Amino acid sequence: MISPMLLKEIKDKDELKDRTKLFQVKEDGIRLLLHVKGGKVVGMFSRSGRPVGFLFPELREIEFPGLDMAVIDGEATVMDENGRSVFYGGIDQRSHSFHPERLKSHPVTFLPFDLIYLNGKSIKHKPYSERLQMLQDLVKPIKNLKVVETSNDGEALWNKVKTEDREGIVIKDPNAPYEEGVRSNRYQKLKNYKEVVVTVDKTEENPKGLKIYGTGTVNGETVDVEAQCAGVDHIEIGTQIKVTYMQVTRNKETGRVSVRQPVITKESKIEGGLIEG
Repeated sequence: MISPMLLKEIKDKDELKDRTKLFQVKEDGIRLLLHVKGGKVVGMFSRSGRPVGFLFPELREIEFPGLDMAVIDGEATVMDENGRSVFYGGIDQRSHSFHPERLKSHPVTFLPFDLIYLNGKSIKHKPYSERLQMLQDLVKPIKNLKVVETSNDGEALWNKVKTEDREGIVIKDPNAPYEEGVRSNRYQKLKNYKEVVVTVDKTEENPKGLKIYGTGTVNGETVDVEAQCAGVDHIEIGTQIKVTYMQVTRNKETGRVSVRQPVITKESKIEGGLIEG
């Protein structure tokens, strides 16, 4: 079993200025290792090594002419009408159900970004720029297959990510080998976090501390927020807390809007109440 190379999260945007690095949009999906033999997909495995080919039958139909005994690393995702990868309401729906209707309404695209084995031989020791070039030469884009776009201009790509409200950016050292199972500083991620000030309406104790429920405003629209406060014992109702989040989603049935992946950090600004812990 292959254990994928992992990304180290950074906060420093100065890394975007380094023109010696390679920059890619961080897609919002499920990590997937595609095994190819004789030009056909013979296996699909998740980051944990679980076989997941049964979830993505459309990817089993992809052919790689001239490619034999290869392992391709990438992201399985569902795209919205603007060509952006979507997790909540997208790939998460497919990871829980592969009913024919769901396959039709949430088609999956595979976005490869690395080549680990080629013609039965490991190429992990080769620099990333060489592995990426091999991948680009071998994989021809089709409807549900496209190599992740790469740029040397991190600042321009970050502006695109911010404008299109994408998940973030991946920063890669072009000389880096593929280090299985390693969260390497040579592969980094910079996430496009946003902030919303939440007025706490309700709290709920749990083993991790306190969960808060409340509302805030994003782009003039009221959003529902549910967030975990690790190690916190008490928050007054009415307290305003700055919450970091990744996405805003709308429930198609109720129409209610909420933020996804919210985080409360030690640096969160607290107003109008006390946090005790």
